[in-house]
Amino acid sequence: MYAQIRTCHYFLNNADKCKDAKLSEQERTWWKGEATFFLAYYYYLLMQQYGPVPIIDPSVYSGDALYASIDKGIPRPTMDEQLAYIDNLLADAVSKLDLSYMQSYSDRAGRANIVTAKFLRARMWMYAASPLYNGLVNPSTGAAFPQLMIKGKDGKDLLPNAVDPNKWAKALEHCKDAMASAAQAGYRMIAVSPEPAVNTGNKAYKRNFTFSRGGDTSPECIYYLQAASTGILIKHALPLSWAGYSGICPTQKHVDEYFTAKGLLTGDDEEWKNASGFYSYSKDNFNIRIHNKFRKRDPRFYCNILFPGQYSYAMLNGTSESTESYWARNPTAAKNWFQPWFDGQDGYGSKAGADYCINGYLCCKWIPTDASASSQGDNAIAIFRYSELALNLIESAFENAVAKGVDPLSDNDVFSHWDMLRDRVG
Repeated sequence: MYAQIRTCHYFLNNADKCKDAKLSEQERTWWKGEATFFLAYYYYLLMQQYGPVPIIDPSVYSGDALYASIDKGIPRPTMDEQLAYIDNLLADAVSKLDLSYMQSYSDRAGRANIVTAKFLRARMWMYAASPLYNGLVNPSTGAAFPQLMIKGKDGKDLLPNAVDPNKWAKALEHCKDAMASAAQAGYRMIAVSPEPAVNTGNKAYKRNFTFSRGGDTSPECIYYLQAASTGILIKHALPLSWAGYSGICPTQKHVDEYFTAKGLLTGDDEEWKNASGFYSYSKDNFNIRIHNKFRKRDPRFYCNILFPGQYSYAMLNGTSESTESYWARNPTAAKNWFQPWFDGQDGYGSKAGADYCINGYLCCKWIPTDASASSQGDNAIAIFRYSELALNLIESAFENAVAKGVDPLSDNDVFSHWDMLRDRVG
């Protein structure tokens, strides 16, 4: 990560030296804003993993001066010093970036902009306000965890050892600021609408994870990875009957984490715990059987997990199914029915070499409905999504109300954005 930080420093120290007439001042300013954003992002990622980390002098990026600085040793700042440094970088980036490149500069789609920088700023202050970085105290019990304190070489405490309730207010402030800029730039939730591409909850959800990179195809995605092809992911995730490797298998523990249709954890739902046997139904001249534990689950379960017998998107009850929502498409309709048992078309008995589904589950979250094993994959991998920003705003509004001794359930920011998220399911 520090190699990337050095690259940013090198660019920022030399960007103004370029006198090429083809480079407009607007473009130069954008590039400097992007480099500044990346500096903040890299320090944020390091902070997220290690706590406060050494901050490199931006004027020292190469040669003997850099080696001398490293040899001398760079002390770690306190958490509050680290937060202030990253916050200042993001404020600087905001001043140099454009609001959005979604429409007027399609070649810049997906690159850092004002909303991207404000999103990271909001997320950073969410971390800053959380108990881990804000007093090391369990907010529900009051128990302290001094053993988690990070200390510098001089023995100095690097994390705040007292709770600062105002940090939730700051997190809320930045969440609202980012949300306002996102709305101004045209970002929004992808909700169910009459538009054919999103006329079911499944399609609206799926579009977040399977849209093409390089264009404005998902107004919910604020920032995404553009460099990597998803073809390898598709090949490894598809079943054997689709010439896939059947290799990306969610664990049983992960599968059980999806709520039931009642909004309960599986372990808290007596109906689910007592479910046994199979449910049979007919579809497109197929007689299909699924275990009753796969019925009446959270809709996201059916979007993300390919389970034994799965054919349609949502089996929330025994009589109705979502139409036009098979887990995937294929000219051979029989291949829409996932059969990972031993003698099934996707089971161990059909394997070639070491490729087979080891536990009966496959991941289909990032797999387009029209994918095949030969798909090269050009899908963007989301990093910042509008829906996360809404959730962050909800959490910061809730915690800020609690910190002030106010009933959080009376805060309109909590429910208005929550209702917006729930609209996705139609």
